[in-house]
Formats: sequence, C-alpha cells, structure tokens
Amino acid sequence: YLASCRNMNALESIPVGIGSSYVPVYSARYSFIAGIGAFVVIFFSCRANGSNWGVVSARKALSTLRMLIFFELICLAILLYFYVAVGSPISYHSALKFANGQNWIYGYPRPVAGILFISCGMFADMHPVMRHLSFLGAIVQVFGDTISSFQIYDYKNQVARQNAPSHGYSLHSLTVYFWRDLVSIGLCTTIVFLLVYLVAMLGFTLPQLIHPSAISGDFYDRFDVMHRGRSKRKFMESSEII
Repeated sequence: YLASCRNMNALESIPVGIGSSYVPVYSARYSFIAGIGAFVVIFFSCRANGSNWGVVSARKALSTLRMLIFFELICLAILLYFYVAVGSPISYHSALKFANGQNWIYGYPRPVAGILFISCGMFADMHPVMRHLSFLGAIVQVFGDTISSFQIYDYKNQVARQNAPSHGYSLHSLTVYFWRDLVSIGLCTTIVFLLVYLVAMLGFTLPQLIHPSAISGDFYDRFDVMHRGRSKRKFMESSEII
C-alpha cells in the first residue's frame, strides 16, 4: 500500500518523461521556425522607398508589433484563466517554485509577468526601455512555453494512457493548453525579432534616431498624403464646393 501511494505521488508530480515522444520537440521547433518565417515576411513588407523610408518602415513594423502583442496577450489571458479556474496542471521542477509553493511556469507568475512586460511593446516608439522590457518578457515566454509544451504533451498522454490524476483538467483542456503554448512560441519569436528590428532603427538608448512624433504622425508617408488629398478633392468636387 505504501509503495502504491509513493507511485501515485510520483505520477502527480512528474510526467512520463520528456523524451518519451518527439511530437512536442518537433512541434516547438516548427513553431519557432514559423515565427522566424513570419518575421521575414514582415521585414520585406515593411520596406519603404523615399527620403523618409526609415519613418515609414518603423511605423509599419510598430503597427504589426502591436497586433502581434495583442494576440499574445490573448494567449496569456487564456493561460491565466486556466490557472484561476482550474489550477496548476503539473507540480514539477522544484527549482522553479517560490517559497509559498507557487510554480513559476504553471502558476500565475508566467502569465502575469508576460502581460506586464510584453505589453510594454505597445509603446515601443516612446522610449528604449519599453522595447527592452518587452524583449525580455518575450524571451522568457519562449523559454517557459517551450518547457510547458514538452511537459503538458507528456502529461496529457500520461492522463490518457496511465490514468494519472488530471488535477481538474480534461484531455480537451490539456490539448488546448498544449496548442496555446505552441501559438505563443511562434508569436513571441516574431515579437523578439521585430523588437530587435525596431531597436536597430530607433536606437538602443536615448536620444532616439527617429523621434516618436515622426512615427505617430502621418506627414512622412507621402503616398498616403497624396491619396487622402485626392479623395478629399473628389469629395469637394462631388459636393460642388470647388
């Protein structure tokens, strides 16, 4: 009986083994490659010509960065919801636990820290510190999501095949948890490279190479200015103002 209790405690805390399946390894790798591929596409789409190409490119990159951060915040909100509604799926790696027993990867610290740090990228054009904080948060999320994807996949198999305690999670919930990690890996990878791109364009420290007012304004996008001027003139002509 004591031996069975020990085995049950072991099942509650340790998955079958990270090396038991190559699926999470390949999945995390493909997510990382997809994030790099997305950045390459974004990089070429942000290219601009003309004397103010830097301002236009920075504006396009910043707009794309904000969109990606918005989707990443949704992923982090899902992670926080899982912890608040159900709890931690795995109690593993005591080195990553706090003194109160909270796990850094499967507790509230990972989603809360991600929301606080990565959201700074929304203001990446305002100050270099915002870019640095968002970059640090995205790097940590890639690290945490990669570990989580390995362990959650193996833990899901353990629950399905070995009747391990699920801690309130269904197989569907664990599958959603796993795919959330993969999506987050890809998003954060693209965010990291976009932030590096913006740091190269705007500068690593103050003063910035491009002033925030130039990025937030629309004067330097000459094509856009001409297009709006043409639309305004057509409206005035149709209204018989001119």
